Amino acid sequence: MKYTPELIQKDLDALPKGYKTGDVDRLIRRYVKEGAEVFPLRPFILEQQQFHRIYYYVSLEQIRDVDERMIFIHNNLLFADWWHTDQIIRYVADLDFSTAVDYAKDYICSEDPFIRRWGYVLFISKLCKGHAAELLALMHDDEHYYVQMAQAWLIAELVVYEPEDVYEWFQQNDLKYNINGKAIQKICDSFRITDDWKAEYMPLFGLPNPEVGMDMAAATAFWNWFAENEEKITQTLSGNDAGEVVGWVVQQICPVFPY
Repeated sequence: MKYTPELIQKDLDALPKGYKTGDVDRLIRRYVKEGAEVFPLRPFILEQQQFHRIYYYVSLEQIRDVDERMIFIHNNLLFADWWHTDQIIRYVADLDFSTAVDYAKDYICSEDPFIRRWGYVLFISKLCKGHAAELLALMHDDEHYYVQMAQAWLIAELVVYEPEDVYEWFQQNDLKYNINGKAIQKICDSFRITDDWKAEYMPLFGLPNPEVGMDMAAATAFWNWFAENEEKITQTLSGNDAGEVVGWVVQQICPVFPY
């Protein structure tokens, strides 16, 4: 049965006021069980965002082969926000790594920043394990905030599995602070990376400065504030200025942590 935008909108309108993602996912499970054909939604998913998750999830849940799932995604690179890419990561986790890299090499050169983001985040799963060298080779400077965040996220994910290899790469890479600073932040925020490795990474972008004048509590509060407001700060500034701000924050905070 073909599910039109009008029919699905009627189902959405029947949900409780202020419905949440879980409510939509229950609809999705029903549509999958019914074998719904949702391709009539495709022309509308960018302008009418309420259809985006339904279109991808209902379609992908009915495709069992991971290569066919990837082909579907490749033919439907319709992204206009970060969650458009991040919500479908799990559907390609079992993809052959070399196949994934072939796709990614094209994606990271796209003119569309959210397709570039997809070229990195598609590896945020077991797919990246043991492949730090190949994935770090894909990194290059990018001025778009959500691409930078994807790169930083992937770098931090690689540290979980290969901290020493990524550490050596960090010491010689020439990426701007826009990416390196965000990656250090994500590494230090991760619960899956040991404190010992965080201690190794944190000083990479900050030199001891006895005149900093912050105590541990102030530095922690400052770091937390910056982490919460980083997107707003970096979107307000130009590319280079945003990178310099990230670098300056790291330099101010590094010396006062007792590593």
